[in-house]
Amino acid sequence: MEQNGGVLKKPYSKPDFDSQAHAFRFPKFGSRGMSPAGQKSSRIGLWGSEPDVYNRVRPPGLSGMERDDYTEELLAGSPSSQLVILVHGINTRALWMGEVKPALEKAGFVVAPTSYGKFGVLRFLSPFSWSRGGAISRVARDIRTARRTYKKEKGREPECMSVIAHSFGTYIISRILTDHPEFDWHRVVFCGSVVREDFPFDQVLDRFKPPLLNEIGTKDVWPALAESAGWGYGSVGSTGFNRPPVETRWHQGFTHSDFLTESFCDTFWTPFLRGDKPKRADKAAAMPFRIRALTWLPLRWAPIALICAIGFFPVRVLWEHPRPFALERAAPATQPPAAASSAQKKSACEQFPTLCDTGPETLASQASGTNKGAKLQCFNGLGDCPPVPKPNALCFNSLGDCPDTKR
Repeated sequence: MEQNGGVLKKPYSKPDFDSQAHAFRFPKFGSRGMSPAGQKSSRIGLWGSEPDVYNRVRPPGLSGMERDDYTEELLAGSPSSQLVILVHGINTRALWMGEVKPALEKAGFVVAPTSYGKFGVLRFLSPFSWSRGGAISRVARDIRTARRTYKKEKGREPECMSVIAHSFGTYIISRILTDHPEFDWHRVVFCGSVVREDFPFDQVLDRFKPPLLNEIGTKDVWPALAESAGWGYGSVGSTGFNRPPVETRWHQGFTHSDFLTESFCDTFWTPFLRGDKPKRADKAAAMPFRIRALTWLPLRWAPIALICAIGFFPVRVLWEHPRPFALERAAPATQPPAAASSAQKKSACEQFPTLCDTGPETLASQASGTNKGAKLQCFNGLGDCPPVPKPNALCFNSLGDCPDTKR
């Protein structure tokens, strides 16, 4: 370290144009565009002529949490070297990106929105994790495309990359953190998050710069509902994310999407992306009872119970109301004689009223043999039998269980 006029100054090295050198741009230092020596500079940097911009050799092997003060000073003074990724939630076309993206670009950041299409509620609630794999792959592909686009426009890779994710987008980024180690993140911002509380930070701690910022609205019920009704989700966007590398920030009266505005971005996200500590917001508040109740109820089992109920209903109907051929299989081996006396017919109708028309006139006509009704024909073994309740069928087949129908 050198001392110049009582001010400590770190040594600088001129840019090395060797393609194998690990070099990056250092932002202007000092006040009002003055160099550390107090003179304006118009040096030719590694990426062209940039006044008041110094280049410093970057020690090799620095990544993730190993970034030193070189990178910190770079990020604080040069937002254009940072690529910010935006990831939306389900069942939306993310109109909020049209408001947040210009706000970040006005602050100097390069912003790249991503999309995985319209992701419906049924896919969101599916118990199969592979149903979400397509969305994760599409966002990862968009991130690679954004980096290539940045390199094509700027002539270099972005010095760092940050992400702002909303709702289901937080789940996608959590999966990218675990499954895509090729991405290093500077800042990670979650709002309305549906990530599980037991997320394995120990496996990804070197892939982003803590703290991970978790924005919570005190009136946001959707993360709690996602944990209750979905599979593999959590409610940290409603209940808090009390883990070591996380900074949870509460916002009184906010609902699920109230964070996604230009004013909120300017106030809270832009300073954080520049390297500042997270600004304080409102005090933590207890969840309303209705939100706590959602986390207790396993609503994810409700569709399965509904499917079982729908399947059980026709089975019960068939069991209680057998089809006509069941009577045919249970018919007696010896049929009653085709010709029966009127007294026998009258006695049969009185004993088995369900097989005969029960009106007094009909009984008299059947006893006299003038009516050959379908029910009496069935009893006489002539076929044309209508379906009858099970107890009467058992009685008819001489299996007992006959109701007392004598008058």
